[in-house]
Amino acid sequence: MGFDGYDEPERRSRARRSSRTPSVSGPAWRVLRRLLFPRPETTLAGLDRVFLYIVLALRTIDVTKLIPAVLGTAGRSPQPALSLGLGTLFVVWSAVLIVIGLRDGSLGRRGWLVKVDVLISCVCLLAVLVITPPELRISQWDAWGGSVTYTSALFAGMALKRHRSRLLAALLLWVCAVIPTGFVSGHPDIVLIGWTNSLVYPAYTAVGWLVSDYFRRVAEATDEARRLATEAAARSAAEAEAARHRALLHDQATILDLVARGIEDPTLADSERRQAAVEARKVAAFMTEPPLTTAPAQDTDLASLARADAHDFADLNPVVSVDLAEGTVVRASVATVVGSALTTLLHNVRRHAQSDLCVIHADADAGAWELTVRDDGVGFDRENSRIGYGLGELVERASTRAGLDVRVESAPGEGTTVTLRGGPETTVREERASGESMTGPKGRATLWSS
Repeated sequence: MGFDGYDEPERRSRARRSSRTPSVSGPAWRVLRRLLFPRPETTLAGLDRVFLYIVLALRTIDVTKLIPAVLGTAGRSPQPALSLGLGTLFVVWSAVLIVIGLRDGSLGRRGWLVKVDVLISCVCLLAVLVITPPELRISQWDAWGGSVTYTSALFAGMALKRHRSRLLAALLLWVCAVIPTGFVSGHPDIVLIGWTNSLVYPAYTAVGWLVSDYFRRVAEATDEARRLATEAAARSAAEAEAARHRALLHDQATILDLVARGIEDPTLADSERRQAAVEARKVAAFMTEPPLTTAPAQDTDLASLARADAHDFADLNPVVSVDLAEGTVVRASVATVVGSALTTLLHNVRRHAQSDLCVIHADADAGAWELTVRDDGVGFDRENSRIGYGLGELVERASTRAGLDVRVESAPGEGTTVTLRGGPETTVREERASGESMTGPKGRATLWSS
């Protein structure tokens, strides 16, 4: 129940409403839905489509105003037929502009569209000299040319590529708007208002350019950032894949190196055969398409984990002192990292240390556990020596990513000691004779010693 029970009445109500509403689908509906509810992409191409929708929406409003204006003022016009013809031309051209723009998805793809639009607007503005009486030339209803051509200035500012072209379009529209009202004798108010209103055209052109230029630069920066992010993700994926290959091949390289030298020690030969079989299965699984997944890791007893790894390196005669960690259960994800790190460390001892003694020690208390691998071999200069991939990546970095503390101590001629220490991710448990587990305060697992 819970929230599901609470939401059940609403789900039933929606189901009843949907059962009463016929399903609408098909190409026509999809086209209509894209027109009514456009969702352009956040790219440069998507921005061009946004500008297209803005201009076309404004042009649709202009046409909506134009039709009643032409029909309603025909009786007051000295040339009603010319007024009707120019109005029809503007409507037809606007329809052509809308169709071509929607098909192209952009207003700037065809430069001639802008030029033709500006010229038709100029004709409509100059026609006010003929179709509108002088005293009515500032009326947005009678002198309809001035009220439906502002979009042309905005269109020119957005779509034209060169500053010179924008300036020329703005100047041409301004001049054509000034001429009908700028020289009406006996009507100084009309002249003043006409000159003032005509400034809208260069202003709209400037606004169209400033807005479109800014958002285009933002879109270009976004596209560039998206491209760089894609390349970075590809590089990261390639690096991760290379790391997988290195992790897979690291221990195998050690095995192959020993085999190539020739193994005379029967104990070492037996150990290498077992490990080679395990690594061969890993490679076979890796080479399948898709790669086979390994069995899910499980929580593991730290002492058992150390003993199992030490068994595969019997040729080193390791001293395994892990009784103090008996019953320390490490969660699955950490156990995988610890097992891989321990195997890599023992391979390094076998291949590089030239040691007589190798000690694997594990200890635990109520709050943490510790696993140490120590040898008395040649060691290395921790400050000046280059750390190999095994110790650097498979031990230090992998353990750190798993939330473990790692300490590497070494000096030339004094051997090497590597310590892994885990904390809260470890569950330490030991059962009483009765089988009842002992836990400390607040349920925290506690190590109980006899």
